[in-house]
Amino acid sequence: MVLLCGKGNQVPVAVNAQVVFDDAGLPTAIEGILRDMTERDHLDSLLAERTHRLQRTLAELEHQKFALDQHAIVIITDAIGTIIYANRKCIDISQYSLGELRGQDHRLLNSGYHSRAFFAEMWETISKGRVWDGESRNRSKDGPLYWIACTPVPSTTPPGHPSPSGSRHRPQLRN
Repeated sequence: MVLLCGKGNQVPVAVNAQVVFDDAGLPTAIEGILRDMTERDHLDSLLAERTHRLQRTLAELEHQKFALDQHAIVIITDAIGTIIYANRKCIDISQYSLGELRGQDHRLLNSGYHSRAFFAEMWETISKGRVWDGESRNRSKDGPLYWIACTPVPSTTPPGHPSPSGSRHRPQLRN
């Protein structure tokens, strides 16, 4: 409802009213409360705008994820390296199901080719919040070896507190 004020101003209002009856049951008055809804209408407009912006951002992120999934193996781990997500390309190349990967760490895929120092240097870089970039040789569930270009990307939330991190890998065509 809109209340017309002086000089033709219109104020959106919410009305909560009731009819007052006399002893004979005849209506004698209406009593109620008018609540100015200007601020609420403004906040509803802001909320609708931000919701639309978030939906657009989500659609963009879903498109980026789709594109990344078509190109790369993606593994997401928790702060201590336990796998919590792997995309379809990872499942196809490693031959492990998501259920078999989830809860494991990357040792499941370890081919035995790299030294402990190699992995220590990788984890030291990641734990300092820096991106590590290199190549790694892994072993699939059935035993074949495969090389990947590996880019673990650390993530921290809030600053200084480790949270899930993503790792992007690109299969290499060599054994």
